[in-house]
Amino acid sequence: MTDLMDGLKYLKYHKYLLLLVVLSGLNTIFISPFALIPLQVTRNFGPDLWLLSAVEIGQGVGMIAGGLLIGVWCFRNKIYAIGAASVVIGMLNISFGLWTNFTLYLVCMVIFGIGWPYFSTPSVTLIQERVDPDYLGRVLSVFTMLGSLAMPFAMLFFGPLADIININCFIGTGVVMMFLGIMYFVSKTLREAGIKDNSEVNARTRNERLGANDVPIAWLCKTGKA
Repeated sequence: MTDLMDGLKYLKYHKYLLLLVVLSGLNTIFISPFALIPLQVTRNFGPDLWLLSAVEIGQGVGMIAGGLLIGVWCFRNKIYAIGAASVVIGMLNISFGLWTNFTLYLVCMVIFGIGWPYFSTPSVTLIQERVDPDYLGRVLSVFTMLGSLAMPFAMLFFGPLADIININCFIGTGVVMMFLGIMYFVSKTLREAGIKDNSEVNARTRNERLGANDVPIAWLCKTGKA
C-alpha cells in the first residue's frame, strides 16, 4: 500500500505522467465496448461461427503485424504515436457500427489490430524512459492497475446498455476516443514529454566514446566517485 501511495505521489508532482495516466484511463473506458464485438457481429451479420472466427483471426493478424511494424518504425515523438492511434481507433470504432458489408468490417478489424500496438506500447516505453528508476515499478503498478480497473467497471455500464439500445449506437464512444486522441497533440506538456532528452543521449554517447577510464571529472564529482 505504501508503494502504491508513493506511485500516486510521484504522478502528482509530474504533470505529464498524470495527464498520460488520466487520458489512458479514459481511453480504456471508452474502448471497452470493443469487448462487445462478438455481439455486434452476431446481430449485424449473423450467428455463423466462421464470422466470429474471421474477426478474431483478423484482429490477431493485425496485432502481430502492428507489433512487427512498430519495431521498425514509429513516430519520433511517442505522444504523437499514442494520439494518432487513438484517433484512428476512434474512427474505426465508428465504422464498426456503420458497415453492412462484412468484408469491409473485417478489413477495419485488421487495421484496428495494426493500430493497437501504437496505442499501448509507446505509453509504457515513455514511462520507462522518463520515470526515475527508483519509482519505475511503483508508477507502472499504478498505470497498470488503473487500466485494469477501468475496463471491467466500464463494462458494468456498457454491457447492460447493449441490451437496451442498438449496439451500433456505441459509435459515440469512437467520437470520444477521437477527441481524447486530439488532446495528446494539443497538450504542450505531453508533446514535450514525448521527445527523448537528446542532451542525456548525447552525454551518454560522449562518455561511451571516452571510455571507462576517461569519464569527465564533473560527472565523477556529481556522482560522488571522484
